[in-house]
Amino acid sequence: MKKMLGSLEYFSYISTVIMIDMRDIIKKFGIGVLGVGILILLCGYVLPALIWGFFWVLLQMMLFPLTSLIVLFNLMMWNWVYIMYTERKNG
Repeated sequence: MKKMLGSLEYFSYISTVIMIDMRDIIKKFGIGVLGVGILILLCGYVLPALIWGFFWVLLQMMLFPLTSLIVLFNLMMWNWVYIMYTERKNG
């Protein structure tokens, strides 16, 4: 009886190890599938929207140059303020 119980514990240990290894493999596979799905989503929907948005902003800059200069100056000013703030904060 003790011999059978010993083999049961041995098989139980091996099945636990195999189960843990399989769980890790399934996690890696799931992360890979998720990554491929996100890549397909980016290439299919997000990337064309970003390209369209870039050219729309370019068109607006050509249609309204004075407003574009004001917006760009404002963005550059806030960028400069952030640079000065981080330089002063870091040292």
